[in-house]
Amino acid sequence: MDLIGDSPPGGSAIFRPRWLPRLKPVGLLETLITTLVVGHDQTRLAEPCVAQRLIRVDTGPVGFADFDLPAAAREDLYRAGQSAAASFVTRWDWAAYESGPCGARPANP
Repeated sequence: MDLIGDSPPGGSAIFRPRWLPRLKPVGLLETLITTLVVGHDQTRLAEPCVAQRLIRVDTGPVGFADFDLPAAAREDLYRAGQSAAASFVTRWDWAAYESGPCGARPANP
């Protein structure tokens, strides 16, 4: 893949960045999509009112696009989710959340 940069006076500047040959098109696309999805999610999850009601599940080495997991790995994820949900429920206080700054609702005009 050649990239065309700004043309210097009297000619065109076609160059090949040094890093480009190391990235295959599919790998580059996969990296781009992963960055977009994970970056957007992390930005939203970092918001204080979202973080308070978030159940974090340790997924270990499993990625978000690992669709063909063996049964044992699926069971491990299920158990991790159950454990995280149980932990969240024991510490969650809906009344405190609703009465705090995150639970405030705008008044109806």
